[in-house]
Amino acid sequence: MVDRRRWLRSHNPFLILLALFIVAGVLTQLSLPPLEGVDETLHDNYVVRLRADGMLPDRSTNRTNGTRQESGQPPLTYWVMASFLNVIGAPLDRQDPLSELNSIRNLWYTPPDPWHRTDNENVYLDDAHGNLIAFPAVGDNDRRARWVSLAFGVLAVIAAYGVMGEVFDARRWVLVGTALFAFMPILLQISADVSNDGGAVAFATCVIWQTLCFVRARQNRHAPETDRADRVRLLLIGVLLGLTALSKLNAVLIGSGVITALLIDWRVQRRSVRQMIGHGLLVAIPFTLLIGPWVLYGWLNFHSPFGLEGHTALFGNPQQGLPSIGAFLTACANFALTYIGSLGAGGIRFAGIIYVLFGLLALLAVVGYGLWLRSGPRILWQTRRTQQAAVLLVIALTMIAGIVYWLLTLFDISNNIQARLIYPAHAVFILIVTGGLYQLSQHLPGRWQRRLRLFSVALPVTVSLLLAPLIQQIGYAPSQMLTTTQLPPLQGQPFDFDHTIRFLGYQPSDALIHAGAINTFTLCWQILKWPTRDAALSLKIFDQQGHSYGDRTSIPGLGHYAAALWQPGAIFCDAVDMAIAPNLPTHQSFNLLIVLLDPHTMAVDWSATLPDSNAPVPYPVIVQVRS
Repeated sequence: MVDRRRWLRSHNPFLILLALFIVAGVLTQLSLPPLEGVDETLHDNYVVRLRADGMLPDRSTNRTNGTRQESGQPPLTYWVMASFLNVIGAPLDRQDPLSELNSIRNLWYTPPDPWHRTDNENVYLDDAHGNLIAFPAVGDNDRRARWVSLAFGVLAVIAAYGVMGEVFDARRWVLVGTALFAFMPILLQISADVSNDGGAVAFATCVIWQTLCFVRARQNRHAPETDRADRVRLLLIGVLLGLTALSKLNAVLIGSGVITALLIDWRVQRRSVRQMIGHGLLVAIPFTLLIGPWVLYGWLNFHSPFGLEGHTALFGNPQQGLPSIGAFLTACANFALTYIGSLGAGGIRFAGIIYVLFGLLALLAVVGYGLWLRSGPRILWQTRRTQQAAVLLVIALTMIAGIVYWLLTLFDISNNIQARLIYPAHAVFILIVTGGLYQLSQHLPGRWQRRLRLFSVALPVTVSLLLAPLIQQIGYAPSQMLTTTQLPPLQGQPFDFDHTIRFLGYQPSDALIHAGAINTFTLCWQILKWPTRDAALSLKIFDQQGHSYGDRTSIPGLGHYAAALWQPGAIFCDAVDMAIAPNLPTHQSFNLLIVLLDPHTMAVDWSATLPDSNAPVPYPVIVQVRS
């Protein structure tokens, strides 16, 4: 019988690490307003659909229904979330909220785009407490469903701990690898929003763990009890692989590692073809029993066994052809950055130094492998380490090949495809980095080994536990209310709009505007009375002939202070980014014009007047700027 105290003592550091992960996951959830995760509305609608009538989404209407491209996704994660909401008695007050939520959608939120604005992150308008305006129940259910994502995250971290323990003998490096796995900011994002990524990462990591266990156990060639245990393990791998596929279809690519492990077993153990087929069936039968009904459902109802048409119909462009090398490399670079951190649907990014530090970790791992190769290592095929490395390498190459195919064929290359698609193999990539750091440490004196381990753990823990929630909180925080004494020095002509809100002036970031650059204008406002309708603001740059060279439209407060929240007397400022046209003529004067419009009809029907005047101003030019 296992000594419980001894077990706790040996695993205490991991339990502390797991507790910190849960704290980081809760902080990430709290700092991310409801429905602000990547495609979170579509995933939430899938859960709502299952709760409403127990039916899967209609794939034939993927262009119009509430789940859009997610309509063909496998149902397991959504079913778990729906079941959890039913068990806790969460109210169900709508069947497809997408059309309703469009009334509070911020049409000008920051999508992933080439110039990466740093403002206006909200997809939906919320109040100062992070609740959806007019739809608080929708947001409440979304927050409840996120607890399932956190539970999947916990399972993934536990499995990653097992993965590291199969590869590293030194307990210190098991913990380093687990910390790098758990505290990568994107894993915390996956554990903080409603999506199917959490289940895919959790079950895929379990498959990797059990596959490495299978490879390790095969070193004991002639033990009958090992054969019996491994037959059970192969059945378990088949079940876990089926659950992985039922969570997210692309995650099944990690099955390439399972096939590799079976081939290694056949080759090293000198089994017959019949025995190899028998072992393969132990994996294939539970996998087929789990995934088969869903595949059959798609084939019979939509002539689509795997549900891929949702993404290909909405994003694929087979007539486009292959992208240029430059565009492809740019997409790969953006993809690599999102592997480290891209927060929320708008893709909030860290300061460049954070990416540099994570890049330094990867570079140190490369140096470690270089030193290992220089030392002339003996690579013996019969050793457990070599066989496990072969399994891991096949999984890594398969997942990378899948992403390259996705980049080249299914999406316009200018779209930023986020690295959460490759996170089912997250444990493999972290293992590769940790292995390089371990090899480097073997060539360092004792104190530098400790410093390397401390840096490897402290960096992701600090970023995910403190920096990421803080940056996310700032990105989604409501506008800060000011007093007249707190206003910055302002320039420009003030205007009143419908005698409801007054433009007080602006503070330029530069006296000049620059072709192809991003100029930031801090716009300051004062609420004069309660509004009777919604508003959007638009800042424009025109030359004297009326040609436009810059246009930025947004909700006041950059998505954080909609008209429904205005309080008479409130004063606030927005730092608005504007991309200036690259063909801007030099050494000329331009009009900087500001208007308010109806966000639903786009009509510029908020009349502008000078303060304390009823005379309309058809073109409210606040100042002239020079290029």
